[in-house]
Amino acid sequence: MAHRNDTDNFYRIIKISAFAFVLLATGIILYIYNNGFTTNSESENISVVHSNAENKKPLITLEQKPEFPGGESAMIKYIQKNLVYPLSAEQKGIEGRVEVSFVIQENGEINDISIIRGIDPVCDREVIRIVENMPEWVSAKHYKPTVPVRYTLPVVFKLDSIKNTVNL
Repeated sequence: MAHRNDTDNFYRIIKISAFAFVLLATGIILYIYNNGFTTNSESENISVVHSNAENKKPLITLEQKPEFPGGESAMIKYIQKNLVYPLSAEQKGIEGRVEVSFVIQENGEINDISIIRGIDPVCDREVIRIVENMPEWVSAKHYKPTVPVRYTLPVVFKLDSIKNTVNL
């Protein structure tokens, strides 16, 4: 009977050790993930530029994301109304997707505009012009204070419809 208790204790120790290993591995993965990672995926389109004051690490989640006045549909309408297909790009048959990145500051102003992926200098300049002329956004918030956020916006130039589109 004593042999059975020793075997049970051995397996109990193995189970506890395996559980502790899984917890430790999860903790290490979460630590690596949280240190030096900022959100910037196609689905999110944002990454936080601001570091919180206490530990200077990038914030990963936001209480409230930045928003174009009137929401996403209003932004799409704004771009479709104001974006002009450059004549030289149209004549050359240039189509494609321009990805622009910009920072939405705490007060909603836009700055630090840059092209991440361009298709032609004239199309890239047109996208920058549109972003520069955007109205102030509703700022992102993280536990009450507003924070600056980097936002990535893809804009598609397509000739067949001569109607510029935005993919979010």
